[in-house]
Amino acid sequence: MDIKRQAFCMKSHALWVAVFCALASVKVAANESCVAGKVYVDCNHNQRQDLKELGIPNVRIYLEDGTYLITDVAGKFSFCGLSAQTHVLKVDKTTLPTGSQLITSSNRNSGDANSLFLDSKNHQLIRADFIENSCSKAVLTQVRARQNPRIQNTESVNQVQPAITFKGTSLEYELNNPKTSADIAKQKAR
Repeated sequence: MDIKRQAFCMKSHALWVAVFCALASVKVAANESCVAGKVYVDCNHNQRQDLKELGIPNVRIYLEDGTYLITDVAGKFSFCGLSAQTHVLKVDKTTLPTGSQLITSSNRNSGDANSLFLDSKNHQLIRADFIENSCSKAVLTQVRARQNPRIQNTESVNQVQPAITFKGTSLEYELNNPKTSADIAKQKAR
């Protein structure tokens, strides 16, 4: 940690005033980059996610080394630790809502809407979005069901399964049957 003090002098009405600024620390980041983006439905075809356009949850996105990310409830994902080289992100089509049609969003798609090339440089944040363009009623219904698990899910085949499962323990039941805060309160009341 490198801490330096600096003095700034000002002349005000023939008076010299010395002011010390606050201490500042400098942290040197590793030579790695981050990628952040989202998978969303673009109903007005402007290649931007507008206010009422939905992000698509539970979409699996692979890096070229097999590492994968899963989008959150808003369709967003991020990953840090990319080395300074060219990387490839690829959407697992089986985790998209049935009937989805991705479109190319830039020349980084290289003609394949399901993948993006990332030219990573040190200390860089790279944006990577995947755009669903059909905006069909069936796709929107599935996206809403993914965003709100209390809605009847119409696509049980395409749900992303956890990467690790535990068998023969109560943990398996907890993972597959998550409790809401209301369930926990009822259990404590007993």
